[in-house]
Amino acid sequence: MPIDPWFVMPHSQRLISVEAKSNLKPGWYRATLKLNRGYQDVIDIAHASIMIWSRFFTLIAIIIFLIIYFVNRRFLWKRK
Repeated sequence: MPIDPWFVMPHSQRLISVEAKSNLKPGWYRATLKLNRGYQDVIDIAHASIMIWSRFFTLIAIIIFLIIYFVNRRFLWKRK
């Protein structure tokens, strides 16, 4: 997703907020930033990975966590 040019003066900060598409499907995504410093064709590259969860995956993860928690709790009580 290209972003319009954003100029920043040396020794200063400027923030920009960019929103991604809202119709992303659940899964792993990798965002890549290619930042052109504006001189000598120097380009900085940074990566960030994110995971989008659906309500279904969240529900399944909570159920699995609760099962593991209660099974471990039951066996730990029997050991003592």
